[in-house]
Amino acid sequence: MSQRVYTIPMLLTLVRLFSPLVMPFLILYFWPDFSFVSHLLLMVVFMLLALTDVLDGYLARRFGEVTKLGQILDPIADKFLIISSLFALFAVGAIGFVWVLIIVLREIFVMAIRYIACEHGATIPVSRLSKIKTWLQLILILFLLSPLGMSYQPLVYTFYFVLLFAIITCSFYAAYTYYVRCLDALFRTYDF
Repeated sequence: MSQRVYTIPMLLTLVRLFSPLVMPFLILYFWPDFSFVSHLLLMVVFMLLALTDVLDGYLARRFGEVTKLGQILDPIADKFLIISSLFALFAVGAIGFVWVLIIVLREIFVMAIRYIACEHGATIPVSRLSKIKTWLQLILILFLLSPLGMSYQPLVYTFYFVLLFAIITCSFYAAYTYYVRCLDALFRTYDF
Protein backbone atom coordinates (compact mmCIF):
# COMPACT_ATOMS: atom_id res chain seq x y z
CA MET A 1 0.00 0.00 0.00
CA SER A 2 1.45 3.37 -1.00
CA GLN A 3 1.60 6.22 1.46
CA ARG A 4 0.14 9.64 0.67
CA VAL A 5 2.88 12.21 0.21
CA TYR A 6 0.81 15.39 0.47
CA THR A 7 -0.35 15.16 4.05
CA ILE A 8 -0.64 18.07 6.48
CA PRO A 9 2.55 17.01 8.35
CA MET A 10 4.44 16.84 5.03
CA LEU A 11 3.13 20.26 3.97
CA LEU A 12 4.29 21.72 7.31
CA THR A 13 7.74 20.22 6.73
CA LEU A 14 7.79 21.71 3.22
CA VAL A 15 6.96 25.14 4.68
CA ARG A 16 10.06 24.81 6.87
CA LEU A 17 12.11 23.62 3.88
CA PHE A 18 11.37 26.92 2.16
CA SER A 19 12.27 28.97 5.25
CA PRO A 20 15.70 29.94 3.80
CA LEU A 21 13.76 32.00 1.26
CA VAL A 22 11.82 33.78 4.02
CA MET A 23 13.81 34.23 7.25
CA PRO A 24 17.07 35.66 5.83
CA PHE A 25 15.12 38.15 3.72
CA LEU A 26 13.01 39.25 6.70
CA ILE A 27 16.04 39.52 9.00
CA LEU A 28 18.06 41.53 6.48
CA TYR A 29 15.08 43.78 5.71
CA PHE A 30 13.71 44.41 9.21
CA TRP A 31 16.80 44.18 11.43
CA PRO A 32 18.30 47.59 10.51
CA ASP A 33 15.05 49.24 11.63
CA PHE A 34 15.97 48.51 15.29
CA SER A 35 12.36 48.97 16.34
CA PHE A 36 10.52 46.88 18.90
CA VAL A 37 7.78 46.07 16.37
CA SER A 38 10.28 44.87 13.75
CA HIS A 39 11.98 42.54 16.21
CA LEU A 40 8.64 41.31 17.50
CA LEU A 41 7.58 40.51 13.91
CA LEU A 42 10.83 38.60 13.29
CA MET A 43 10.33 36.62 16.50
CA VAL A 44 6.72 35.73 15.64
CA VAL A 45 7.55 34.56 12.09
CA PHE A 46 10.50 32.50 13.34
CA MET A 47 8.44 31.03 16.19
CA LEU A 48 5.67 30.01 13.77
CA LEU A 49 8.21 28.32 11.49
CA ALA A 50 9.82 26.56 14.48
CA LEU A 51 6.43 25.39 15.75
CA THR A 52 5.79 23.61 12.45
CA ASP A 53 8.48 21.16 13.62
CA VAL A 54 6.51 20.22 16.72
CA LEU A 55 3.19 20.22 14.89
CA ASP A 56 4.24 18.10 11.91
CA GLY A 57 5.70 15.38 14.15
CA TYR A 58 2.66 15.37 16.41
CA LEU A 59 0.17 15.21 13.53
CA ALA A 60 2.15 12.52 11.69
CA ARG A 61 2.15 10.27 14.77
CA ARG A 62 -1.42 11.10 15.77
CA PHE A 63 -2.92 10.26 12.38
CA GLY A 64 -0.49 7.50 11.39
CA GLU A 65 1.02 9.54 8.57
CA VAL A 66 4.69 8.96 9.40
CA THR A 67 6.52 8.43 6.09
CA LYS A 68 10.11 7.65 5.14
CA LEU A 69 10.22 10.86 3.12
CA GLY A 70 8.97 12.84 6.11
CA GLN A 71 11.60 11.26 8.37
CA ILE A 72 14.30 12.28 5.90
CA LEU A 73 13.02 15.80 5.20
CA ASP A 74 12.16 16.78 8.79
CA PRO A 75 15.74 17.11 10.12
CA ILE A 76 16.84 18.73 6.84
CA ALA A 77 14.06 21.31 7.19
CA ASP A 78 15.19 22.04 10.77
CA LYS A 79 18.74 22.61 9.57
CA PHE A 80 17.55 24.88 6.73
CA LEU A 81 15.62 27.06 9.17
CA ILE A 82 18.39 27.27 11.75
CA ILE A 83 21.39 27.68 9.44
CA SER A 84 19.76 30.24 7.12
CA SER A 85 18.64 32.29 10.14
CA LEU A 86 22.11 32.13 11.72
CA PHE A 87 23.79 33.29 8.49
CA ALA A 88 21.36 36.21 8.25
CA LEU A 89 21.98 37.08 11.91
CA PHE A 90 25.73 36.98 11.23
CA ALA A 91 25.20 39.29 8.24
CA VAL A 92 23.55 41.89 10.49
CA GLY A 93 26.21 41.50 13.20
CA ALA A 94 24.06 39.73 15.81
CA ILE A 95 26.30 36.64 16.12
CA GLY A 96 29.97 35.99 15.47
CA PHE A 97 31.17 34.10 12.40
CA VAL A 98 33.11 31.55 14.47
CA TRP A 99 29.93 30.40 16.28
CA VAL A 100 28.01 30.03 13.02
CA LEU A 101 30.93 28.16 11.45
CA ILE A 102 31.17 25.71 14.37
CA ILE A 103 27.44 24.99 14.24
CA VAL A 104 27.40 24.54 10.44
CA LEU A 105 30.52 22.33 10.35
CA ARG A 106 29.07 20.12 13.07
CA GLU A 107 25.87 19.69 11.04
CA ILE A 108 27.88 18.74 7.94
CA PHE A 109 29.93 16.25 9.98
CA VAL A 110 26.81 14.57 11.42
CA MET A 111 25.10 14.46 8.01
CA ALA A 112 28.21 12.79 6.57
CA ILE A 113 28.28 10.21 9.38
CA ARG A 114 24.59 9.42 8.90
CA TYR A 115 25.10 9.14 5.13
CA ILE A 116 28.03 6.74 5.56
CA ALA A 117 26.01 4.61 7.96
CA CYS A 118 23.07 4.60 5.53
CA GLU A 119 25.31 3.55 2.65
CA HIS A 120 26.31 0.50 4.70
CA GLY A 121 22.76 -0.46 5.60
CA ALA A 122 22.69 1.05 9.08
CA THR A 123 20.44 3.80 10.35
CA ILE A 124 21.34 6.20 13.11
CA PRO A 125 18.21 7.70 14.64
CA VAL A 126 18.20 11.28 15.88
CA SER A 127 19.37 11.29 19.48
CA ARG A 128 17.58 13.00 22.36
CA LEU A 129 20.65 15.20 22.87
CA SER A 130 20.45 16.37 19.26
CA LYS A 131 16.82 17.31 19.78
CA ILE A 132 17.82 19.30 22.87
CA LYS A 133 20.58 20.97 20.83
CA THR A 134 18.07 21.91 18.13
CA TRP A 135 15.72 23.46 20.70
CA LEU A 136 18.60 25.38 22.28
CA GLN A 137 19.51 26.72 18.84
CA LEU A 138 15.90 27.80 18.27
CA ILE A 139 15.91 29.56 21.67
CA LEU A 140 19.21 31.28 20.79
CA ILE A 141 17.81 32.56 17.49
CA LEU A 142 14.61 33.77 19.17
CA PHE A 143 16.74 35.52 21.78
CA LEU A 144 18.90 37.20 19.10
CA LEU A 145 15.79 38.28 17.17
CA SER A 146 14.24 39.79 20.30
CA PRO A 147 14.82 43.41 21.31
CA LEU A 148 16.88 42.00 24.21
CA GLY A 149 19.30 40.46 21.73
CA MET A 150 20.48 43.94 20.77
CA SER A 151 21.17 44.87 24.39
CA TYR A 152 24.71 44.99 25.71
CA GLN A 153 23.71 44.57 29.35
CA PRO A 154 26.03 42.19 31.29
CA LEU A 155 23.18 39.84 32.25
CA VAL A 156 22.00 39.59 28.63
CA TYR A 157 25.55 38.96 27.43
CA THR A 158 26.01 36.27 30.08
CA PHE A 159 22.78 34.54 28.99
CA TYR A 160 23.97 34.67 25.36
CA PHE A 161 27.30 33.00 26.15
CA VAL A 162 25.78 30.40 28.50
CA LEU A 163 23.33 29.46 25.74
CA LEU A 164 26.13 29.28 23.16
CA PHE A 165 28.22 27.12 25.52
CA ALA A 166 25.28 24.74 26.05
CA ILE A 167 24.70 24.50 22.29
CA ILE A 168 28.36 23.82 21.51
CA THR A 169 28.63 21.25 24.32
CA CYS A 170 25.49 19.38 23.19
CA SER A 171 26.60 19.64 19.55
CA PHE A 172 30.01 18.10 20.09
CA TYR A 173 28.84 15.39 22.47
CA ALA A 174 25.96 14.39 20.17
CA ALA A 175 28.34 14.39 17.17
CA TYR A 176 30.71 12.11 19.11
CA THR A 177 27.87 9.68 19.94
CA TYR A 178 26.84 9.61 16.25
CA TYR A 179 30.45 8.87 15.32
CA VAL A 180 30.62 5.99 17.81
CA ARG A 181 27.28 4.60 16.60
CA CYS A 182 28.46 4.79 12.99
CA LEU A 183 31.69 2.94 13.81
CA ASP A 184 29.71 0.33 15.73
CA ALA A 185 27.34 -0.14 12.77
CA LEU A 186 30.26 -0.46 10.35
CA PHE A 187 32.06 -2.99 12.58
CA ARG A 188 28.88 -5.06 12.85
CA THR A 189 28.27 -4.87 9.09
CA TYR A 190 31.76 -5.98 8.15
CA ASP A 191 32.32 -8.24 11.17
CA PHE A 192 35.80 -6.91 12.02
